[in-house]
Amino acid sequence: MTHTPPPAYWVHTHIAKSLQVHCKAICNAVKVYNAAANALVPPHPTLDWTKVSHYSFIDEFHILKDTRNDVRQKEWTRPAVREAMKQARRIAQAHVELKRCNIEVHRLHTSIRDEELQFMAVINQLKEQQALICGAVEDFCERHHNVNARHLMRLQRLYALNGFTGAPSPGQQKGSVIMAPPLASSSLALDLDDDVKPEVEEEEDELQGNIGSIVDYMCNLAV
Repeated sequence: MTHTPPPAYWVHTHIAKSLQVHCKAICNAVKVYNAAANALVPPHPTLDWTKVSHYSFIDEFHILKDTRNDVRQKEWTRPAVREAMKQARRIAQAHVELKRCNIEVHRLHTSIRDEELQFMAVINQLKEQQALICGAVEDFCERHHNVNARHLMRLQRLYALNGFTGAPSPGQQKGSVIMAPPLASSSLALDLDDDVKPEVEEEEDELQGNIGSIVDYMCNLAV
């Protein structure tokens, strides 16, 4: 008959293994703390494992009483230093925003140029085909032309600023096959002193939406 150890034996063995694991973890923590304490200037007192292993209460760990530092002597407590830090962060963020603005301005100018060229190509194609929808498409393009003209006027004013660092001209959209003359030679070029028609209203009716879909479809066919 096989002898089976009593349950107390298994409990004792489990507790012993758990204590060994926890003791090893505590010992490693003490080593890490001692290494960090010796690296400080001036060095802080280290812990003795033989003493730490006999601690019964948390208040026996004197390291917990040495965690309060006097921050009043720190450089950032001075108002002038804090203000300089704020200004430095603002300047750094301003440079980031400036780069982002230059990219978006270049994209907008390119988009306006490409859209105007697409409109002209579609209108010319409809005129050659003598399509009945040509008049409605011309009205649709005229509305967008007025909006683009207003945007272009603001872009030209932005280019005229002394601090402008971007490219004052449209670029080439990736994947675009439409080769166009500069915007200044197209029908969108405006004198900044001339009156610009009011912006199109935000709400467009269903007909305008359908015409826009037709224009996009014909542009894709042209490509």
